[in-house]
Amino acid sequence: MPTRLRTTVALSAELLEEMDAHVRQGEAASRNDFLEKALRNQLAASRRAAIDAEFAKMASDPTYQREAVQVAREFAEADWEALLTAGETRPSSFDHPGFANPLSLPKGSPDLTPPPK
Repeated sequence: MPTRLRTTVALSAELLEEMDAHVRQGEAASRNDFLEKALRNQLAASRRAAIDAEFAKMASDPTYQREAVQVAREFAEADWEALLTAGETRPSSFDHPGFANPLSLPKGSPDLTPPPK
């Protein structure tokens, strides 16, 4: 069990009353337990928000987008080779309405051309 340290917090009467109601309803064993759970949830939400912000940056980064398209093309080519080796003629995923074949992406498009090596 992690070491516990004592600290003091000042809360509004409204928050304290609401927290106590949740403790009485059995949502937490004590005020301390409730606060610890609330802090863990808030910290997890902050971590998720930071990850989401990084993904948002990637979504608008043309260099990342070029690399992602190139990787998708390379995997698609390897997948086709594996399917042909296995005797398949057409992957069933093509029947899915949301499927986008990376091989059909326009080559030479300014947004999709991989950067020079």
